[in-house]
Amino acid sequence: YAADNRMDEHQSSLTSSNDHPARLYEISNASGYTTAIEITNFTQADLDEDDVMLLDAWTSIFLWIGRNANKTEMKDAEQIAYNYLRT
Repeated sequence: YAADNRMDEHQSSLTSSNDHPARLYEISNASGYTTAIEITNFTQADLDEDDVMLLDAWTSIFLWIGRNANKTEMKDAEQIAYNYLRT
């Protein structure tokens, strides 16, 4: 019974996380100041190697650092992610 109960809880958590689609943000300072712009209907092809991307997977967030992202974007992305978690 205990194993069945844990499986039900796990299944429930999977269902609830699927109710919240992932969100992707591009963090860039190409304009002269750092912005975080949401990318809607994204695919893996939307990952920009010149920037940092923030992926909100509902139960976790991830920062993806593009190969050519600069130090300012990397530093600012940490603060943006921290503030994002607080909201």
